[in-house]
Formats: sequence, C-alpha cells, structure tokens
Amino acid sequence: MRVLALETEASGTRGGQEHSLFDVCVGLAGRGHAVTLAYVDEGDLVARYQAAGVQTVRVRGYAIDRAHPLRSAAAVAVSLVRALGTRPDVVYINQYHDTLFASAVARLLHVPLVCHLRLFPPSEFCGQWRIGLSGVSRFIAVSEATRVAYIERGFDPRSIDLVVNGIDVERFRPLDTRAATRESLGLAPDTYALLYIGRIDRGKDIEGLLRAFAAMRPSVRDARLLVAGRPLNHGGPAAAAAYLRDVEELARSLGIGDDVRWLGPRSDAVELYNAADVCVLPSRHPETFGRVLAEAMACGVPGIGTALGGVPEVLVGEASRFIVPPEDVGALAAKLKELADWRVRDPALGTRLRAIVVEHFDARRMAQAVTTVLERTVAEGTIRRGPQLGSPRAVAGAAAAR
Repeated sequence: MRVLALETEASGTRGGQEHSLFDVCVGLAGRGHAVTLAYVDEGDLVARYQAAGVQTVRVRGYAIDRAHPLRSAAAVAVSLVRALGTRPDVVYINQYHDTLFASAVARLLHVPLVCHLRLFPPSEFCGQWRIGLSGVSRFIAVSEATRVAYIERGFDPRSIDLVVNGIDVERFRPLDTRAATRESLGLAPDTYALLYIGRIDRGKDIEGLLRAFAAMRPSVRDARLLVAGRPLNHGGPAAAAAYLRDVEELARSLGIGDDVRWLGPRSDAVELYNAADVCVLPSRHPETFGRVLAEAMACGVPGIGTALGGVPEVLVGEASRFIVPPEDVGALAAKLKELADWRVRDPALGTRLRAIVVEHFDARRMAQAVTTVLERTVAEGTIRRGPQLGSPRAVAGAAAAR
C-alpha cells in the first residue's frame, strides 16, 4: 500500500500531534508499506522520518491565504503537482485543516482520503474545511471523547473509527540519566521537580499551575517547576512574546520567580520526564488525549491532568486518582503536595504506571489499528463518507436532530 501523509511542520517541539503522526508513519513503513510524507516547514523530525524509511517531499502550502491570495494559490498549485507525483493508494492527513488540499489530491487520483481527528471540532467549519471534509472517506478519532464531539456536530458515527492514541514505549521509558539531567538543570538530588511540557498557551492554564505551585511551595522544603515549551497560538510572534512575559511576571509576583525554570522548546523530552518527579497537564480547555501524561507514566513518573476531554481516558486504573477538576488551584496544589514524597512512600508506583501505558497505549498497537483502517478503506474504494456541511445553522440543526 502506498500512503501519502501530509504534515505542516515536521517538528517535535510543537506538540503531541506531530509525534503521533511520526509514530503512525514509521509503523506503516515498518510493516512494509511505502509511505511518503509531504511537509511544508522543516523540523527536527524530517531526518528521523528519513532514517525510518519514510520518503519525504517538501511542498509549499495547503491552503489559500486571504491576505495573500495569489501567492498562496501559486504555492498550493506547486504543492498539488508534487503531491500528485507520489501516486498513492490512499491519502492520510493528521488534521481537518488540510482536508481541502487533501481531498483535491484524492479526487484527482481517484483514491480514498482518511482524516485523523486529533483536535476537537471548531465552533464553525470555514468554507474551505466544509468543502474538504465532504471528500473524506473515513475518519479516525484518537479518543472516545473526540469521536463523540464530532458525532455531536453532525458527523456520521459509522464514518469514524476509534483508534486510541499511542506512544513509543521503547523510547519513553525509565533511563539512568536522571542524575545527570538534574545536575544540568541545577537541581539538587532531593529537589521535588515538577514538569510542564507543551505549548505555553492560554488554554493550558499555565497561570493556574503557577498559582498551585505557589500554594504548595511552603509545604515542601525544596521544589522547582520546570516549564518546557513555547507559545504558539497567539496570533503572531509579538502576542506570543507578550504572553510569555505575562506568565513570567506572574511567577515573580507570586514569589516563586526563582523556583520556576523556563526551559524553552526542548528536544530531550524523555530525559526531562526522567529527571522530574511529577508531570502536570493543567489544561482549562479539553485535550483530545493528553499525550504528555502517557509519556510521563511510560517513563515511570506520575502525571496529573484535568477532568476534561480525553484525559480521563489516559489516566485509567490507579492513575485515575491523579485527575483534578479544571481551574481548581486548591485541588491541584493538594495533589502536588500529596505526590511530593511518592518516591520514598511508594517507590513501585512508577513501575505500575508504566505498566498501564504499555498495556493500553503502545504505539505499535495504534499503528497496527491505523494500518487496518487504511487497508479497509483502500479496499472499499473511493466512497466519500465526509459530512455535507452547510451553514453553521444547518450543522447545529443536524447535530440537534441526532
């Protein structure tokens, strides 16, 4: 099977979505399928794709930009020619944003299109997305919460397969690098180290995490909060930089400025997890999955997440006690305090948490399930099961009718 996968920025510093696509493509290639990745912007994952046997082709863009219609249209045309030249049996995309371009490729080549749903649906699908979604043959949801969200927006339940997200449990594992990484970060051996890793965006509630850390701090002799990542969704570099300054100033105003380390984007996530004692995902907006929590637990580190979206599907079994209400500073502070001495009080906890991830969230199982969906879709031909979305009012009416 020849697969064309689309990516915008092949970078491991953006978030979990890019890592998940990498795991799927590498899994497909490892099963003997010919995978080509088309990407717009260079990133650190390009070399890793190539090393894993995935062909790569750089394109110039997937969508028409209203601010620069002629230039962006020319870029799309060049990208279309390059994508058509890969001659796939199926087009596979990682987000609904790319459906217009992907559906054009799929229709011109008379092949099916599969869209992985890794983000919750927006309040309104723009015109380009509505047209593109109608050309999708099948959808894959990363969690039951994600699947339900799209069904509630009027998508046919029969068109959405559930494939629970997975991670590379051979890469994300306990390492003997803990002491060296902590020394490089300026952490003493007995410092209680909390880790946030991801986008520094408003929906992640970094502010709530800072306040919870400040509330917990007097009860722990020595603690540090590590924040790894960069601001992304702020409407431009100036707004992103301003937001980062705001949260840094908040830390100072809370009296914890010296105890918070702003690490910026990092490519050594595995080492950071192993250096930390707890990983926190304090989102105030729903996550479709909560990949960082699974990664942390695979490394033998507890993960705390909020009771939204797909996070409760990750923190299962014993890990369910690490779920806290969103935007509840007191509850988060109490959970941080509770876990401060887990390495002494319950040293086997990390092993048990890793076992949960290996059992439920192994990327090899995910890649096999995605492969099965793609093969079945190819066998079914060019049936288009995507929703025929009209105006936002019509979409709302269709969802209500269900």
